[in-house]
Formats: sequence, structure tokens, C-alpha cells
Amino acid sequence: MRFRIELPAAMSVKLTVYDVMGRVVRTLVDKSLPAGATTVQWDRSTRLGMAANSGVYFACLSFATGTRTLEVPILR
Repeated sequence: MRFRIELPAAMSVKLTVYDVMGRVVRTLVDKSLPAGATTVQWDRSTRLGMAANSGVYFACLSFATGTRTLEVPILR
């Protein structure tokens, strides 16, 4: 699964995947990214390296000017 992040300027971002209970499944990015487009790959694994179960997850992108959240369904 890929996430495309487009930024108007270089800035610090954090992209974290949460389960429906609000628990962190995995943090994919926590650093400064350059202006423009960046693609982030998620292999659907948890922070413990196990495969994420089928279900609904939420990818939350936090950056200097706000946050964006995307619902991510996973079917296995």
C-alpha cells in the first residue's frame, strides 16, 4: 500500500497508522520531507513486524499547518 504526500514546502511530518480503537499500529514517517511529492510504502505490518489483521485503519498525517486522516480498509 502506498501513500503519496504532497507538500508545498519542506516541513516536518508524521504519518501514523491507527486501528479503530485509536492504538498506534505503525509510524511510517516522522521526519522532515522536501517540498513536492513523496511516496511512502506500508507493507501492512505492525510496529512489531506482524501482519496487520483485516479491518479498518486510519492513516493520520500531521504537519505544520494541520492534519489529514484517511480511512484505510485492509482485507486479507
